[in-house]
Amino acid sequence: MVSLAWHPDGRRLASGSQYSSAWIWDTILQKPVTLKADTNWLWAVAWNPAGTRLATGGDEGLIRLWDVENTAEVWRAKDPARGIRSLAWSPDGVHLASVGYNEQIRIWEARTGSLVATQTLGSGFWASVGWSADGKSIAVGGMGIHLFEFNDGKLVRGFLWETEQLRFVAWGPDGAELAAAGEDGTVRILDVARRKEIHTLLGHGAPVYSVAWSPDGSRLATAGWDATVRIWDATSGAELCLLAGFPAGVSVVTWSPDGRRLASCDLEGDIFIHNSTPGSPNRGASESHHTWVARSLPMLGNQPAKWYSLAEDRNMATGDADALNRLAWTLATSSLQDLRDGNGATAIATRAVELTHRQNPNHLDTLGAACAEAGVVEDAIRFQREAIALLQDEGKRRDFTRRLKLYQANTPYHERMD
Repeated sequence: MVSLAWHPDGRRLASGSQYSSAWIWDTILQKPVTLKADTNWLWAVAWNPAGTRLATGGDEGLIRLWDVENTAEVWRAKDPARGIRSLAWSPDGVHLASVGYNEQIRIWEARTGSLVATQTLGSGFWASVGWSADGKSIAVGGMGIHLFEFNDGKLVRGFLWETEQLRFVAWGPDGAELAAAGEDGTVRILDVARRKEIHTLLGHGAPVYSVAWSPDGSRLATAGWDATVRIWDATSGAELCLLAGFPAGVSVVTWSPDGRRLASCDLEGDIFIHNSTPGSPNRGASESHHTWVARSLPMLGNQPAKWYSLAEDRNMATGDADALNRLAWTLATSSLQDLRDGNGATAIATRAVELTHRQNPNHLDTLGAACAEAGVVEDAIRFQREAIALLQDEGKRRDFTRRLKLYQANTPYHERMD
């Protein structure tokens, strides 16, 4: 996956991929809806504020607007850009902004797809665009940061931060601040009115290609090619949480509308959803368990992308034990009852344990949790003891032992939703 956007209902998640398709995922583990976009590398997906339309854009400069409920195209427009890299709706849902491999920002009338306004940005790669909450200002990141005012259908050029390092920008919810990041791995929080840098956030060891404010403006999430997601206190600039252990660099991060979850995707095409816990700075550090994981797959005949939970998923055949373990853990321990499936988790975890020849304590731990959820307590205790015997880390041994005591009390382990 290369792009993500939460639906306003907080349940659905749109993603764009390199396989000429967009998908609408239901995060209660249902099959995704597929939108065949007829263009490779859908770098941009964006819901309108009402959640009734999805805009997609990618290579070849093709922008399409979709009626998602009917999986029908409403209109399409061709931007002269070689590729669209970012789309953003105005807060009132009337206009759509686009930027990409072009020298211009373009504003489209959302109802008809007609071009309303353009402004020259300068040569180069323009990676992100966003509207302020009041709909009056637009920020563009790429070869520096351009600010524009949008009034009466016209774009008026404003301030320019001249730095090629800041390619990815996001408005704070109150419209007073911008977060920006890019090639040097540094994240900056900028005061727009005073044209002043407030905080410099250091920690990523590689380019940062996504920044996202929590809905209440208290936190900032950043995603880097160092295979981490970091959460920062937007007021102090302090790092609150590190999410590590991704299989590859992370290209996108975005908050759910209620601020309780983070969605991210990595360069291998996996989507991860993480529980967000504002009061627990260390929760999630170096975690390997996520709420759920989905993978972008190329179209195989008439088959679209699939959930890891489906038996025919290629991970069952190719032996991706870690991916299977992630899914099994979710199905066994999720805080959401609708997600839990003890029998399914047991089958998937058993395959992961077989693939690692019973030598991976984390996989055995997951199998124990799955058996407990399925009500097979004797097996849960046996596998948990087997996992503990393989451990050398005392911290993990304490965690595993706590779960063992739960199983001995005939109680399954469930993660908490704080």
